[in-house]
Amino acid sequence: MATCGWKGKIDPAMLGRYDGYLAFECPHCDKCLAIIPFPTVDDIKANWDGFTELQKSYYGTRFSLDGEFEAHHLERPDQLPDLPDDPLVLVWDYEETPDPELERRTETPSDETRQLVTGLKATKSHTAIKHDGRAIWRERAYYQCLGRYAQVIDILKQKYGERLKDLVPSTGSTTYLLGDDLSGWEKLEGLRQRMSPRAVSPELRLRALAKAGDQQAASELRRIHVDTHESN
Repeated sequence: MATCGWKGKIDPAMLGRYDGYLAFECPHCDKCLAIIPFPTVDDIKANWDGFTELQKSYYGTRFSLDGEFEAHHLERPDQLPDLPDDPLVLVWDYEETPDPELERRTETPSDETRQLVTGLKATKSHTAIKHDGRAIWRERAYYQCLGRYAQVIDILKQKYGERLKDLVPSTGSTTYLLGDDLSGWEKLEGLRQRMSPRAVSPELRLRALAKAGDQQAASELRRIHVDTHESN
């Protein structure tokens, strides 16, 4: 029961999505009234026979994505190319490509089935680690994946040592990288301090982002160059 005395039914539209669960807060006093954990893999498998064909299709797709990630994720430094730069600034980028098969499997003619597949886009989402505008590694992306970002930093450091100064997220990657984590930016900056981001100039970081296709960084570089030209 809410502190303010409010009573009512849980409105699905008011559920907040967090890492591993949904939460419902009182619409008047914001007290958390319910936490609904997402089903685990074991939960899903134990109740498989009770699912509709659409639900089985959804979870089958999810398991397929998980399997693809496990089969193709970066796990060793010898999977990475040798790079000469010192200092070395890499870009964490996010890419999407159409997935016709997933689009076919997630067609949702009714409100009920449309709600079931919410968040499952008919695209393939990839994280790309880029150097000088070229992807040196690409793997399936996950929403709210700061934990994976930290793992990749550790592998990059094993490969490139102290030359690695930053793994800077592109503008387009931050929504997917941070997800719904309210302290995500703070955590991200803490992880970047494992490298030495202050050892490189802001312009070097902007150039790395611009070469990776970050339009916001490219615009900022042009502004800097115009200001420098005018001041001279």
